[in-house]
Amino acid sequence: MPMSYRRISGADLAHGLKTASITPEQFAALYGVPAKRVDKWLTEKTEVPHAVALFVGLIADPLILEKALVITKYMVDPGAAPTADDAED
Repeated sequence: MPMSYRRISGADLAHGLKTASITPEQFAALYGVPAKRVDKWLTEKTEVPHAVALFVGLIADPLILEKALVITKYMVDPGAAPTADDAED
């Protein structure tokens, strides 16, 4: 089955972040880019990469968002190795 591809707009990204209940700054930390880059996507100064659309869709699920937050916490502070309890916080 052929798939078509449509880039998401800044408005689409803003809606996705609102659905996931995260700020652009939080998204930047989760996605691993500077906050200025997310701002450029939101204001359509640069195109939003396809992978961003996939990531936003995934973190709309609260369980996946929680896992992403735990993993990101570990990446920022390697001494804070994730545990099963972290997923429940």
